Amino acid sequence: MHGFSLDPNFIGTRMGPVAAHVAHIRHLARPSALKELLERRHGVKAAESRERAQKVGPFLDQALSFHDVSRSAPLRVRPVLQYYTYLNLAVALVLIYQPLGWEQYRKHGVEDTTRELNRILLSSEVVRVRKGALALFHAIISESTLSKKKVSLQDLLVAIPMLGGELSHNFQIQPQLLEVLPDVRVIKEGKTLLARSQFTFRLHRRREGTRCRKGRSGFPLRRLYTAMPSLQTRYQLVGQGEAERTFLSRDKWSSGYKARAERFHSEMALKFVNFGGQQFSDEQSPNPIYGQSKIIYGWRLGDTSLLPTLTAGLLLSFSLASLCRYRASLLDRIEGSRINLLLEVFSGEADGFIIPAMRNLLYAETLYIHPSKHT
Repeated sequence: MHGFSLDPNFIGTRMGPVAAHVAHIRHLARPSALKELLERRHGVKAAESRERAQKVGPFLDQALSFHDVSRSAPLRVRPVLQYYTYLNLAVALVLIYQPLGWEQYRKHGVEDTTRELNRILLSSEVVRVRKGALALFHAIISESTLSKKKVSLQDLLVAIPMLGGELSHNFQIQPQLLEVLPDVRVIKEGKTLLARSQFTFRLHRRREGTRCRKGRSGFPLRRLYTAMPSLQTRYQLVGQGEAERTFLSRDKWSSGYKARAERFHSEMALKFVNFGGQQFSDEQSPNPIYGQSKIIYGWRLGDTSLLPTLTAGLLLSFSLASLCRYRASLLDRIEGSRINLLLEVFSGEADGFIIPAMRNLLYAETLYIHPSKHT
């Protein structure tokens, strides 16, 4: 692979931003367009790119068919169509990135565990991860191995920043933000300038009056190492404070080979920054070329492991689709509850962060699309 790029590009659109991302994906559903991209952005050899494009294209086309229908579907049906949209996109990415064991993509890779429940609470265990497409997709964006234990609804919800407002307002739960500050540093060592990959992790405290089930408050270094084993093997801890840790890569490149350092850094960043869960602040970006709000990369800390936002989104989408398909009576019981509000908000938000992230992984680049101010 030529390397995923974390350098952001910004463009405006007169259609909806999600619709613009969908148009980019629809372009790649054509095997000829996908073949060219596989060679140019993913480094696939010409002899193999045609065959792979023929295999991936139908999954993209199927994903868009589900998405097109989901937009006008009733709320009780939409989660099923959304899940199959995301599943087909995930399979397409597994076939492109080919993580270890990618041949197992034909299974969903997740099990519904709500069959014995009479009601849904935040603490309810709703899914269990198995071998298959969703676990393989997780391997593209994370170094961690997903636990085979049952996963609670709260574990999924706290990992999705788009639901933070509802969690805080209705349940007084404010997940901590573990902000990630990625950078390529050029450092003088002796008389030589050397480029090194750097990541700083900064813990932001919860607001007063909100809670976390087990009251965790210290810096989650052990969980960080579990989620990102390379921090121990390919990086060294060079700075720490009460709420901050900084790591520098053990690998070094002379300043003339900074491009190699940046390529290495981007490959690590894809699995370190919680790609797909990034937010924007009102603070202006320090790079005037972007002319946009500052991008904030970060993980949301719940009670267990660090779960990527995209992984949590796919697992929650599967769970909600399963409730709609097989647990209609259970869904009826929660329809007037605060839990139902969270699920409805997720269904409304999901396309807005999952589809753009999938598009960017397909193109191996970071593109942000915003409404154009003028026509």
